[in-house]
Amino acid sequence: MQIRVMGTPAETDAAVALLRTSERIAVVSISAPYPNHGHSSQVRVYVTALLRQNHWEVRP
Repeated sequence: MQIRVMGTPAETDAAVALLRTSERIAVVSISAPYPNHGHSSQVRVYVTALLRQNHWEVRP
């Protein structure tokens, strides 16, 4: 799956770090940050990830 993370550079760094430590997904790759369109200070990062086999069921 591909996950798009948008926010400030600090926010996207924190979100990617959180995704990397997830027990439910395995992060395969992370793109470089792309600037958002327009005059925004936000960026977007694309994370390619896989669901881990032992965590297929959805839990709250």
